[in-house]
Amino acid sequence: MNQIRSVAIIGLGVIGGSMAVTWKRTRPDLNITGIDDRVTLDAALGAGAIDRAALTIQEGVESSDLVVIATPLSAIPDALRSVGKYAREDAVVTDTASVKNAISDLAADYIPPSMKFVGGHPMTGSEKSGFSAADDFLFENSVYVLCPEPDSIEQTKEGSALVDCIRSLGARILVMDPVEHDRAAAAISHVPQLLSVALVNSAELPTDDKARLLAAGGFRDMTRIASSSFDMWRGIIAANHGQVLDKLGAITARIQQMRNRIIEEDYDDLARLFAEAEASRAMISTDTKGFLAPLADLLVRVHDRPGELKTITALLSDADINIKDLELLKLREGTGGTFRISFASDKEAASAARLLQEQGYQTRKP
Repeated sequence: MNQIRSVAIIGLGVIGGSMAVTWKRTRPDLNITGIDDRVTLDAALGAGAIDRAALTIQEGVESSDLVVIATPLSAIPDALRSVGKYAREDAVVTDTASVKNAISDLAADYIPPSMKFVGGHPMTGSEKSGFSAADDFLFENSVYVLCPEPDSIEQTKEGSALVDCIRSLGARILVMDPVEHDRAAAAISHVPQLLSVALVNSAELPTDDKARLLAAGGFRDMTRIASSSFDMWRGIIAANHGQVLDKLGAITARIQQMRNRIIEEDYDDLARLFAEAEASRAMISTDTKGFLAPLADLLVRVHDRPGELKTITALLSDADINIKDLELLKLREGTGGTFRISFASDKEAASAARLLQEQGYQTRKP
């Protein structure tokens, strides 16, 4: 298989739906089959996101080069079983779940050797759900983790074809071992979710009026994800419970260590722990999106007036300077704010700075 020409997407929610609408923009040659309920399929057909609709996996996957399982985690075992039974014998199969080792084990049971299974995890998403939230720029510059067999994914025709397909979404690929992925995901995603919930609950906000008034700034930043729905997290925590428990144990020991230092009034050692954390956090590059190849950042000061962002992006577009990422850092009504604009190289960032400065904008490197 030199190139993937047909795709079946099982589940047209935010991830699956965004894949469909993005590929229709970047790979119009792809023939896309959507597999979901009738209401969702009608919406996807109406939006031109899919070429063909199927209500069952058997009907939808039988002739596709690539099968993407983009269902909730709880539905993946049944989907893998059906795909292994009904997909083409040389099909490439992937998933989008945020836990990889358990899925890889299931795939080994259900996907025959003639097919190629590669676990996947797009590190992006939305607070919204369903096909109506599909976004054809959802994957732009995001990390897309692939967990292939031990051999390099690009050493086989099937693996190389999958890589090309994922890159056409605008994502940047990071290859990881499934166990390595789950260990990292527990540390930077799954356990922080639990800690955020614990922090909010420990503040006793429902019964403490004063705490509610003081809960701003840093507290809000640290606890934003506490509002996440447990319906999604139930399956993730259950599937990665071993790694989650290991990290919770390590954090419990760290908290006990700080508690002991406070009891002992050993503030010098507590200061050492603060310094250790500061040094570790500084290793997270601010000019890297998703811990991959660094981007070149430029900070741009803007006035609070209509059309500022449109003007800046138009100036850069006219000069053929491509924006890789954009983030609003600060905004004060009536005064203005600061955008972080990221480029693929220092050369492009320097060209953008000169252009914007010529138009009266204040720019600087972070």
